[in-house]
Amino acid sequence: MTKIKKDDKTGTYYFVYSGGMHPITKKRIQRKRKGIKTYKEAQQVLKQVI
Repeated sequence: MTKIKKDDKTGTYYFVYSGGMHPITKKRIQRKRKGIKTYKEAQQVLKQVI
């Protein structure tokens, strides 16, 4: 489950999600979306990514 968090320094929201596995190294790929102004907007972006 991906949680939406607020960056206290900038006042914007961000989330980190799994982008799958790297085909050669087999390590997990993590992607970060940040700089989202509102919580509702962050929820919408997260739904689009998933």
